[in-house]
Amino acid sequence: GLALVGLLVLLAVSPLFPPGLPSIADAPIHLFRTMEMVSVWGDGIYYPRWAPNLAFGYGYPLFNFAPPLPYYIAGALHVLGFSLETSIKLLTILCMAIDGVGMHLFVRNVLGERAGLLAAAAYLFTPFRFREVLLYGGNYPQILAIGLFPWVLWACERTIADGRSRYVVA
Repeated sequence: GLALVGLLVLLAVSPLFPPGLPSIADAPIHLFRTMEMVSVWGDGIYYPRWAPNLAFGYGYPLFNFAPPLPYYIAGALHVLGFSLETSIKLLTILCMAIDGVGMHLFVRNVLGERAGLLAAAAYLFTPFRFREVLLYGGNYPQILAIGLFPWVLWACERTIADGRSRYVVA
């Protein structure tokens, strides 16, 4: 089942494979923010609150207000050797994989394997998801947050089914 979910993810993100950023509204903004995150890491600041190179070099308190997790993930991928463009694309692919696997696991536990595959496909191929990932949006913090929703449902279901609280942390 998870292998089929992986194939669904690859099909959903296949428009990201050609070179260049997708032509969505927020992709360049998040590219600059990721670049800023990596830049301040070079100065030894690993939890930045101030983005010194933004706002025409005057700086901006970006990381006080913007959720930093997507920039940590894309920045870590960049530090591992990927280009910034590829890091942003890999962040999107990772978010979609988190979406599909989480929904598959949640529904599979409740309704069975085939229902889990159908739910994963429905969750991956919703019009809103394509709008955000491929067509217009590009709000990567939102894409990541939506991907965590099935995992919360899965953890709640597992906590109720097992009667133990070990899934509460998840």
